[in-house]
Amino acid sequence: MLAPATTLPELAALLRRARLVVASDTGPLHLAVAVGTLSVALHGTTRPEDTGPYGRSHIALQETYDGGTSRRRRRAYNRSIRANRFEYVCATCELFFESRN
Repeated sequence: MLAPATTLPELAALLRRARLVVASDTGPLHLAVAVGTLSVALHGTTRPEDTGPYGRSHIALQETYDGGTSRRRRRAYNRSIRANRFEYVCATCELFFESRN
């Protein structure tokens, strides 16, 4: 489901009602984890060990990592996030969701 423009409390309510959230390493992902929703985090230029959410209610996916300084990574082309193959993400979501329910 794609959410319309929301306030932060509205977004938290939407995420709380979701059964599974798939998102890049952004605020809404962390908010989904905070409200207890199962989450699949897609990482590109950030390392899950450093910026990924904590706890058993999520899983982090990262096919490749472009090293270097944080400044270089912020200016990098999104090759890393695009390396997360759609089929792999879908299969992981199915297995993760089924294992938690």
